[in-house]
Parts: sequence; C-alpha cells; structure tokens
Amino acid sequence: MSQRGGIPANLVSKAMKMMDDGASTAHVAQWARCPVDTIQSLWDDRNKPSEPEAKPKAKPKAKKEPEAEQPTEENTAPDTA
Repeated sequence: MSQRGGIPANLVSKAMKMMDDGASTAHVAQWARCPVDTIQSLWDDRNKPSEPEAKPKAKPKAKKEPEAEQPTEENTAPDTA
C-alpha cells in the first residue's frame, strides 16, 4: 500500500473526505495520528490549482485608423449621367 506524507493511502482519502465535510485540520490529524502540518500539506496539495492562474495583463488598445474607402464596382464606374 502506498503512502503519502507517512500516512497510508486509504487513510489519506478518508482524511480528505473528513476535511471536505468540515472537520478541522487538528481533528483529522488527531484521528490519523500524524502531525497537523502533514494533514495541512496534503490538503494544500490536493486543493492547489493544477496550473497557476495567469491573470491576463491589460494590453493598451491600439487605436484603429479609419479605413480608407475601398473602391467598389459602384463607385469605380465612370459617370455617364
């Protein structure tokens, strides 16, 4: 059986379930008979985002210049009026 933080894997999953249900870190650590820091570390590892959330930097908006009027068939035909 594998261990995480010196705690058997089946106890880790039970401890995390207890934390999900609102148990305090101290209570879970006492139940698992391990240091509070170990439980807190496991909790933090479990709940950290997989990828750091990058805040998009505000880029200065480029001012668009008015586009020159492109010739179309209507305004390129010679005036024959």
